[in-house]
Amino acid sequence: MPRSIGNIDLAALHRDVVFGRSNRANPRFFTDKRTPPTMSTLPGFSQHGRPACTTLLLLGAAVLLTTAPMAQSASPTPVQLARDGQALIPVVLSEQASPQVRELAVTLTNLLTRMSGATFAVTNGPGPGGLLLGVASNFPALAAGHVFAPADPLQREAYLLRSRADGLHLIGATDEAVSHAVWDLLHRLGYRQFFPGPTWEVVPAATNLALAVDAFEQPDFLTRRIWYGHGLWKYNVQPYQDWCARNRTAHGFKLATSHMYQAVIRKHRSVFAEHPEYLALVDGKRQGGKFCISNAGLRALVLDDVRGQLRQNPDIDCISMEPSDGVGWCECEACDTMGSISDRALTLANEAARMVAREFPGTHIGLLAYSQHSPPPTLRVESNVIVKVQTAFIRGGYTFDDLVRGWQTRGASIGVGDYYSVFAWDHSRPASGKGSDLAYIQESIPRFHRHGARFFMCESSDLWGAIGLGHYVAARLLWDTREAENLAAITDDFFARAFGPAREPMERYYRRIYRFEAGDRRPLIRGDLVARLYRDLAEARTLAAGSPAVMARLDDLLLFTRYEDLFLQQADARGDAKSEALTALLRHVWRMRETMMIHAKPALSRLAPKPKDGTRADLTPYQDPTPFTEQELQAILADGLARYEPIEPGFEPVAFTEELVPATPLNLPEVPDGTYNQGAPMGRQSFYTWRDETDPPEFRLRVSGGHIIHYRNIASPVQLSLFADANPILDEPVAFDNRVPPDGTEHAITLRSTFTGLHRLQVVAPSNRAKVDRIEPQGPMTLPASLDEYNQLTGLWTLYFYVPRGTTVVGGYSAGGTRGLLIDGSGNTQCDFSKLPATGYFRVEIPAGEDGKLWKFEGCNGRRALLTVPPYLARNAAALLLPREVVERDRQTVER
Repeated sequence: MPRSIGNIDLAALHRDVVFGRSNRANPRFFTDKRTPPTMSTLPGFSQHGRPACTTLLLLGAAVLLTTAPMAQSASPTPVQLARDGQALIPVVLSEQASPQVRELAVTLTNLLTRMSGATFAVTNGPGPGGLLLGVASNFPALAAGHVFAPADPLQREAYLLRSRADGLHLIGATDEAVSHAVWDLLHRLGYRQFFPGPTWEVVPAATNLALAVDAFEQPDFLTRRIWYGHGLWKYNVQPYQDWCARNRTAHGFKLATSHMYQAVIRKHRSVFAEHPEYLALVDGKRQGGKFCISNAGLRALVLDDVRGQLRQNPDIDCISMEPSDGVGWCECEACDTMGSISDRALTLANEAARMVAREFPGTHIGLLAYSQHSPPPTLRVESNVIVKVQTAFIRGGYTFDDLVRGWQTRGASIGVGDYYSVFAWDHSRPASGKGSDLAYIQESIPRFHRHGARFFMCESSDLWGAIGLGHYVAARLLWDTREAENLAAITDDFFARAFGPAREPMERYYRRIYRFEAGDRRPLIRGDLVARLYRDLAEARTLAAGSPAVMARLDDLLLFTRYEDLFLQQADARGDAKSEALTALLRHVWRMRETMMIHAKPALSRLAPKPKDGTRADLTPYQDPTPFTEQELQAILADGLARYEPIEPGFEPVAFTEELVPATPLNLPEVPDGTYNQGAPMGRQSFYTWRDETDPPEFRLRVSGGHIIHYRNIASPVQLSLFADANPILDEPVAFDNRVPPDGTEHAITLRSTFTGLHRLQVVAPSNRAKVDRIEPQGPMTLPASLDEYNQLTGLWTLYFYVPRGTTVVGGYSAGGTRGLLIDGSGNTQCDFSKLPATGYFRVEIPAGEDGKLWKFEGCNGRRALLTVPPYLARNAAALLLPREVVERDRQTVER
């Protein structure tokens, strides 16, 4: 078996047993028989097993056995740390202890004092008695029997926790490992830092502290980084760093894969001005943020830049060779002959890797498998190149697992880049980000590890109200993937310790906004969700009235819930009320920002109105420094309870993915074309469309704006943005046009896209109304019709939708109009909306044989949202896009 990745010794990962993992419900050797045989032959990595041991925790008079019986050894010797509020042993440091270790000793004794009331002394000495804290080199006799290799990136985080009758040993390979040992010890004693900040710190009270442990710990992932996509913002820097340290979520190995081409261009601006041939040739010009990698001078410049970084900081673990984001690769003949985009990116990374292996042994090169260079290369990957495979922005028709296998086959060592929250996708709203999907986190992290990944980085947000529990669970699993088996215990511990007497309603609260089980695919009904969240909080506040610590956490979550409340209010507001509602939302964001329940930085910068000159939004109007008072919190709760009522639909909503594909394989019959927008709607409109490989790289549209004549003098041109699902920068349009004036006249507009597959057309008519239709190529033009995404349809409209096979009920929500009929696939009227309330749910049982057909809303006005069938409307079958899983399932019946 290979024993190195580049110049890193992997002996620690090849040991069959690392004794002493504690807090494991199922002690066993971790040998997954489902793991493909190739996993054991990955460069430098192997599966490894660690039997558990017993940890005995005594808090006051309580005795808690936190692990199953130890697999292969007698029980560890217990040690008493404090009895009846008196410290029984001191914390002992080496005379050579570093300032960081001495600071850790102060932190440890302060927390032990807060827990037990005892005062713990800090002394210098050789031991062996007392709570010995330090690096292994300071206590060589105590480290005997274990390998501590501080210079080895794969072992620099290793530490020993061992209790003896006369003391406790916390010995680490490095200062960072000693930090891990301290926070592991405190965790075993009941301390928690669930989320950043003092509100979410749990310090248990116990006059008696005792522990029995014998554990040698090393992380399963060498890089464990959860980072904020929009960065930190002064007030959250220290809380974030503290949370990372206290949950062992750190850069054990500092993997570097950030986009770097543009940084080199900026750093060497004069060189690129003198040598424009170093830049990519795009559309006949040397331009953009990509390199002409075939140019030997360019490659020499990049290698010199790497040398400069390493001479300035020789301790760097890894240098990024990741290309700049987006498209714009060189189109010159020499680059074209180099092969695929992946081959080009890897050529430069490999050349840098060979250089650092010669001149800076032990240094690695980082690269992503991402966007146009996500497909596996044809070249071999140098042994000191680490490829971080992204879970999104995958091109070439590959799955994530395909990419992992493909890059491994070429010799790459693997990391994973995931996305738990991106503000452009979730807007800091509950139940929106992947970080709230605990079932996914539970399944994915061990799977990544089984596939050979040993580095994990995740883009996320300072969004602890919506995804904080996901962050906490991920931190536990990234250290030890077997904690996935203990998800229920981890979340039970969270509810019990964080909410105490209010545990029951707060567990309901979290289960509404998190996905705990893999089969949970509940649709999101925002108003109903907010109504129930407020009621959970009202019950919890009553139960927690005697617990200030719990009440403070409930206050944070009340402000988080209010954010969603105000978000809904501004989304529904119209005219002048829209601006007032947005101002109220942004002032609330500013006032609650230091709770870290929502990611305030992007919320303010992206939601605040921007000046017409494109400069940054002025945040001054929202910077209200007034703290929330108890009276105001009570008023917020009362208003929420009065504003929102739980909605009982009378049917079970069904969730569908947003991965839309043409409905063509279903062979749906031709039908008379439907109609919509005889008038022109206000506000934002969205349409989903599609481009095949054989289609020209353009969408031709008919667009008109300014349909409110007396507002034309203040209206702006219609804004058309085309987004491609295959574009790696999802929130950046591939085409934009604002040439259609608000004159009420129809204009022909062409939007270009070289991407194939799903596209979304966004239409905005500032201060007026707009109409849009697709001319050619004739193809899909689908309107969303869910509770969260819909177009305002004007006048009377007739549109079709699909009822999947096996569906028994068409259920939905109607608002804004009582005209129209619901017609089944055979032309029979199944619902007359004139006989229903103007706002509310509708429910229709599907007659036998009417599933697997197109149904239609005929002559309707207002809004119709579909909740039990795919929520997409179109003029006819050819214009309809449907969720991929629906098409793939129902096409099998059609083909039979």
